[in-house]
Amino acid sequence: MAETARVPGELLPHLRRARDLADRDYARPLDLGELAAMAGVSKYHFLRCFAAVYGRTPGVYLAERRVERARSSPSTGPPLDADMAEAIRRSPAAGTMGGFGLTTTDCHETYKDLVAKGVDFTQPPAERPYGIEAVMRDNSGNWLVLVEKREFTGEDFPH
Repeated sequence: MAETARVPGELLPHLRRARDLADRDYARPLDLGELAAMAGVSKYHFLRCFAAVYGRTPGVYLAERRVERARSSPSTGPPLDADMAEAIRRSPAAGTMGGFGLTTTDCHETYKDLVAKGVDFTQPPAERPYGIEAVMRDNSGNWLVLVEKREFTGEDFPH
Protein backbone atom coordinates (compact mmCIF):
# COMPACT_ATOMS: atom_id res chain seq x y z
CA MET A 1 0.00 0.00 0.00
CA ALA A 2 1.22 3.48 -0.84
CA GLU A 3 0.76 6.80 0.92
CA THR A 4 -1.72 5.57 3.55
CA ALA A 5 -0.57 8.39 5.86
CA ARG A 6 -2.58 10.88 3.76
CA VAL A 7 -5.77 8.83 4.13
CA PRO A 8 -7.68 9.02 7.43
CA GLY A 9 -7.39 5.71 9.29
CA GLU A 10 -11.12 5.52 9.87
CA LEU A 11 -11.65 5.48 6.07
CA LEU A 12 -9.47 2.39 5.50
CA PRO A 13 -12.14 -0.22 6.41
CA HIS A 14 -14.60 1.53 4.08
CA LEU A 15 -12.07 1.50 1.24
CA ARG A 16 -11.50 -2.21 1.87
CA ARG A 17 -15.25 -2.82 1.71
CA ALA A 18 -15.41 -1.07 -1.68
CA ARG A 19 -12.36 -3.03 -2.88
CA ASP A 20 -14.05 -6.25 -1.73
CA LEU A 21 -17.13 -5.29 -3.75
CA ALA A 22 -14.93 -4.86 -6.83
CA ASP A 23 -13.30 -8.24 -6.16
CA ARG A 24 -16.61 -10.00 -5.60
CA ASP A 25 -18.71 -8.35 -8.34
CA TYR A 26 -15.99 -7.77 -10.96
CA ALA A 27 -18.09 -9.42 -13.68
CA ARG A 28 -20.91 -6.89 -13.56
CA PRO A 29 -20.72 -3.23 -14.54
CA LEU A 30 -19.47 -1.22 -11.56
CA ASP A 31 -18.99 2.51 -11.66
CA LEU A 32 -17.10 4.97 -9.51
CA GLY A 33 -20.30 6.23 -7.89
CA GLU A 34 -21.32 2.78 -6.67
CA LEU A 35 -17.88 2.02 -5.26
CA ALA A 36 -17.71 5.44 -3.59
CA ALA A 37 -21.18 4.91 -2.09
CA MET A 38 -19.95 1.62 -0.61
CA ALA A 39 -17.14 3.58 1.08
CA GLY A 40 -19.54 6.35 2.13
CA VAL A 41 -17.63 9.23 0.51
CA SER A 42 -17.86 11.33 -2.64
CA LYS A 43 -16.60 9.70 -5.80
CA TYR A 44 -13.77 12.21 -6.16
CA HIS A 45 -12.58 11.75 -2.57
CA PHE A 46 -12.90 7.98 -3.01
CA LEU A 47 -10.85 8.07 -6.22
CA ARG A 48 -8.00 9.99 -4.54
CA CYS A 49 -7.99 7.89 -1.36
CA PHE A 50 -8.29 4.55 -3.16
CA ALA A 51 -5.37 5.43 -5.43
CA ALA A 52 -3.28 6.58 -2.45
CA VAL A 53 -3.90 3.36 -0.53
CA TYR A 54 -3.84 0.76 -3.32
CA GLY A 55 -1.47 2.42 -5.79
CA ARG A 56 -3.95 2.49 -8.67
CA THR A 57 -7.32 4.03 -9.44
CA PRO A 58 -10.48 1.99 -8.81
CA GLY A 59 -11.00 1.63 -12.57
CA VAL A 60 -7.49 0.26 -13.11
CA TYR A 61 -7.87 -2.02 -10.07
CA LEU A 62 -11.15 -3.40 -11.41
CA ALA A 63 -9.70 -3.88 -14.90
CA GLU A 64 -6.75 -5.78 -13.43
CA ARG A 65 -9.09 -8.03 -11.45
CA ARG A 66 -11.12 -8.76 -14.58
CA VAL A 67 -7.99 -9.65 -16.54
CA GLU A 68 -6.71 -11.85 -13.70
CA ARG A 69 -10.03 -13.69 -13.48
CA ALA A 70 -10.22 -14.11 -17.25
CA ARG A 71 -6.69 -15.55 -17.37
CA SER A 72 -7.39 -17.99 -14.55
CA SER A 73 -10.79 -19.07 -15.85
CA PRO A 74 -10.80 -22.47 -17.55
CA SER A 75 -13.72 -21.46 -19.74
CA THR A 76 -14.81 -18.39 -21.61
CA GLY A 77 -17.70 -17.89 -19.20
CA PRO A 78 -21.35 -17.37 -19.93
CA PRO A 79 -22.33 -15.59 -23.12
CA LEU A 80 -23.21 -11.92 -22.84
CA ASP A 81 -26.88 -11.14 -22.81
CA ALA A 82 -28.17 -8.37 -25.07
CA ASP A 83 -28.32 -5.76 -22.26
CA MET A 84 -24.73 -6.40 -21.16
CA ALA A 85 -23.45 -6.33 -24.74
CA GLU A 86 -25.21 -3.00 -25.34
CA ALA A 87 -23.78 -1.55 -22.11
CA ILE A 88 -20.28 -2.56 -23.19
CA ARG A 89 -20.81 -1.02 -26.63
CA ARG A 90 -22.00 2.28 -25.13
CA SER A 91 -19.48 2.60 -22.27
CA PRO A 92 -16.45 3.94 -24.17
CA ALA A 93 -18.47 6.59 -25.99
CA ALA A 94 -20.14 7.69 -22.75
CA GLY A 95 -16.82 8.10 -20.93
CA THR A 96 -17.83 5.58 -18.26
CA MET A 97 -15.21 2.89 -18.77
CA GLY A 98 -12.96 4.25 -16.04
CA GLY A 99 -9.39 3.54 -17.06
CA PHE A 100 -7.54 1.32 -19.47
CA GLY A 101 -3.95 0.25 -18.98
CA LEU A 102 -1.73 0.09 -22.04
CA THR A 103 1.72 -1.44 -21.66
CA THR A 104 4.87 -0.42 -23.51
CA THR A 105 8.54 -1.33 -23.33
CA ASP A 106 9.63 2.34 -23.32
CA CYS A 107 7.14 4.78 -21.78
CA HIS A 108 9.25 7.89 -22.47
CA GLU A 109 9.70 7.06 -26.16
CA THR A 110 6.04 6.10 -26.67
CA TYR A 111 5.02 9.30 -24.90
CA LYS A 112 7.18 11.39 -27.28
CA ASP A 113 5.78 9.56 -30.32
CA LEU A 114 2.16 10.07 -29.21
CA VAL A 115 2.67 13.74 -28.30
CA ALA A 116 4.19 14.29 -31.77
CA LYS A 117 0.98 12.79 -33.23
CA GLY A 118 -1.20 15.22 -31.26
CA VAL A 119 -2.17 13.13 -28.23
CA ASP A 120 -2.82 15.31 -25.17
CA PHE A 121 -1.51 13.81 -21.91
CA THR A 122 -2.78 14.86 -18.48
CA GLN A 123 0.40 13.48 -16.86
CA PRO A 124 3.82 13.04 -18.50
CA PRO A 125 5.85 9.89 -17.72
CA ALA A 126 6.41 9.57 -13.99
CA GLU A 127 8.17 6.97 -11.82
CA ARG A 128 5.86 4.73 -9.80
CA PRO A 129 6.65 1.71 -7.59
CA TYR A 130 5.45 -0.62 -10.37
CA GLY A 131 7.22 1.19 -13.25
CA ILE A 132 6.77 4.35 -15.32
CA GLU A 133 3.33 5.67 -16.25
CA ALA A 134 1.86 8.48 -18.33
CA VAL A 135 -1.84 9.36 -18.30
CA MET A 136 -4.10 10.64 -21.07
CA ARG A 137 -7.83 10.87 -21.77
CA ASP A 138 -9.68 9.99 -24.93
CA ASN A 139 -12.32 12.27 -26.49
CA SER A 140 -15.06 10.67 -24.37
CA GLY A 141 -13.24 11.27 -21.08
CA ASN A 142 -12.00 7.70 -20.47
CA TRP A 143 -8.62 7.50 -18.74
CA LEU A 144 -5.84 5.74 -20.63
CA VAL A 145 -2.73 4.86 -18.65
CA LEU A 146 0.47 4.08 -20.53
CA VAL A 147 2.68 1.84 -18.38
CA GLU A 148 6.23 0.54 -18.69
CA LYS A 149 6.27 -2.22 -16.10
CA ARG A 150 9.19 -2.44 -13.75
CA GLU A 151 11.09 -5.72 -13.68
CA PHE A 152 11.32 -7.01 -10.12
CA THR A 153 14.20 -9.09 -8.77
CA GLY A 154 14.61 -11.18 -5.63
CA GLU A 155 16.33 -8.19 -4.00
CA ASP A 156 13.02 -6.31 -4.15
CA PHE A 157 11.49 -8.81 -1.72
CA PRO A 158 13.86 -9.41 1.21
CA HIS A 159 13.23 -12.50 3.32
